[in-house]
Amino acid sequence: MRVLALIVIFVVTFVISFPKDKVYYFILDNLLAYNIQIEPKQKDISAFGIDLKSNSIYLSQSKIGYVENIDIGILSLELDNIKFAGVFKQTLPNIKELNVYLKVGDFFDVVGDFGSVVGNLNIMDRKIVFKANIKANAYQKYKNIFGMFKKSKSVKGEYIYEFNI
Repeated sequence: MRVLALIVIFVVTFVISFPKDKVYYFILDNLLAYNIQIEPKQKDISAFGIDLKSNSIYLSQSKIGYVENIDIGILSLELDNIKFAGVFKQTLPNIKELNVYLKVGDFFDVVGDFGSVVGNLNIMDRKIVFKANIKANAYQKYKNIFGMFKKSKSVKGEYIYEFNI
């Protein structure tokens, strides 16, 4: 019992004292290598993550979009209300919510103008499967994104894209 308590105390102490601002700058530096910049109006660093509010997104110094909230957690990344600008507005849908989790199983989900997509990591079968429930008019409009998805034989309105890892 003492060993378990010590492990819990160690993990909690590690999580709280982990330098989250260094993770933030590491992410920004890696995005900058691709000419992508994120400029938040407000940055809050808490014990368990980083919360960025009112973010403008730039690609090669041109504004390409806006993200209302970016929450970087210990094992997750959550983005809310992604809106694209300029040329990207014509080709990419607005996204209400995008979540990425560091785990096996459902590790990815996104909800937007097009419908929703869930990503599943199956280690036993060595596959990643994306299942999309796409609105009727959205499949044609965003065919450049969903072109590789195949219609599900078992569920009406569902499209599937899978690949081996």
